[in-house]
Amino acid sequence: MMGSRDVVEKDTESLAGERALPLPGPVLDALKAFRALQAEERLAPGEAYAASGYVLVHETGVAFTIAPWGVD
Repeated sequence: MMGSRDVVEKDTESLAGERALPLPGPVLDALKAFRALQAEERLAPGEAYAASGYVLVHETGVAFTIAPWGVD
């Protein structure tokens, strides 16, 4: 995030900067369970849901843009 508003996405500078990181089993299980819960919750807003591709989003699928210290 840049400041408290903009989500900035950038690719790595080279392929050498890209790595696959293993996830411990409990973390992977938790993420899969969270994905299933999100799939159910996604039905509530219907067409208003924005599939942003982020893991942690608001109820409408929009990425969080609040600063970690709580200042928006």
